[in-house]
Amino acid sequence: MANKKLNILVADDQTDILRSAEILFKSEGFNVVCCTKPTQVLAQIADHDFDLLLVDLNYQSDTTSGKEGLTLIKNIRQQNAHVPIIVMTAWASVDIAVNAMKLGANDFITKPWDVERLLSIIATQVELAQTKLKQQKLESENRILRSEHNSELVCQSAAMQQIIETFKRIAHSDTNVLITGENGTGKTQLAHMCHQLSSRHNQPFISINMGALAESVFESEMFGHQKGAFTGADNQRIGRFELADGGTLFLDEIANINEKQQAALLRLLETGEFERVGSSKTLKADVRVICATNANLQQKVDEGTFRQDLFYRINTVPIVVPPLIARREDIVKLAEHFIQKYSNKYQRKDISLTQSSKQALLMYSWPGNVRELQHCIERAILLSSEKQIQPENLGLTADTYSALTTATTSPQTNTNIVNYEGKTLAEIEYQMLDQALIKYVRKPDEAAKSLGISRSAFYRKLAKYGFDLT
Repeated sequence: MANKKLNILVADDQTDILRSAEILFKSEGFNVVCCTKPTQVLAQIADHDFDLLLVDLNYQSDTTSGKEGLTLIKNIRQQNAHVPIIVMTAWASVDIAVNAMKLGANDFITKPWDVERLLSIIATQVELAQTKLKQQKLESENRILRSEHNSELVCQSAAMQQIIETFKRIAHSDTNVLITGENGTGKTQLAHMCHQLSSRHNQPFISINMGALAESVFESEMFGHQKGAFTGADNQRIGRFELADGGTLFLDEIANINEKQQAALLRLLETGEFERVGSSKTLKADVRVICATNANLQQKVDEGTFRQDLFYRINTVPIVVPPLIARREDIVKLAEHFIQKYSNKYQRKDISLTQSSKQALLMYSWPGNVRELQHCIERAILLSSEKQIQPENLGLTADTYSALTTATTSPQTNTNIVNYEGKTLAEIEYQMLDQALIKYVRKPDEAAKSLGISRSAFYRKLAKYGFDLT
């Protein structure tokens, strides 16, 4: 335990007890803070983090009842639900010990203490608390991962290989990265690859969609909150920034945060410091930040809707992801990857693309990029009755073929008419959302306006139909 730099608070109204504890714990390499009053204890834990509290049950009011100590434990637990508490008293009482445990104490020791037993209790309680915290973080990470749709990144093209080489060159630095590109190009997968290639790859990768985050829950999601911080805050919650400590935090749709949120994020990036909602205690985390957007942030800076200092901070290494049509070498490889994924899911073994289907995929313009290709292959696997996917199973519309095919079509052909005949309401709504995203690239506000709905309603519908904005 000599190498463990634990922070321990000791509370007792007897200075000789405090002095003995301070000598013992400093000899073990601990940092020690001593208090003589319950009010001092509460003030200390409000402003500082401690690995363990060793508190007396009796102070100046009386010497035997333990009421002051029991009240102190109750007040500590209202502020901090997890810090280990060991209570001590010169008056050994089973009833007091039971009451202390009921109120949240973790163990009990009598004075004068046995040094070996005290150090053993401290080691055990600190280890249990750390294990519990790790488990809580792991559960939060798993909840986040279950809500995300991660897939393998397929990148054969020279343009994508160049991006990977850039990631390799910055692998051992903590520099911030800004990934830009159209909807559906795979920005989330690239962010995850950047993390995997970095020196932080064994640490958490935590992502959050800033565009789908309501302003009312921004601070709670990002920084966490204390129990009782607001109505419904029944338990302490660890925020995304703290969960990413030691690892990478991926902020998707970064262009959608407002001025207040931009200021809070700038402070995080500059200092790594934050406060949970309902607490004045400043915490710190070591986090590498990757941001992504389909918007033109430089234009937003010029318009005054995005802070210039924040833009410079997140744009240390800019990565521009080309649309799928600009990297045709990836199309068939991606299609085969999705075939393997969905053939397993839908029990359609040994299904494959015909050569004519591959040609159709290569000649299509893919306005929805990788996301559209993924849905196309999933639909084809469901609709195909044979072991080979034919071009007609792909459901590709003639009005969105690339210049390779449209160059031979009649100039009188109307390529803007969308045929809704025979479609369900859900299919029509999906197609309208898709067309709006294509028409208003990097302009979600205008896309929402064109559909006659609010931005929040627009994002809810995108989530409903599984649109991946990265």
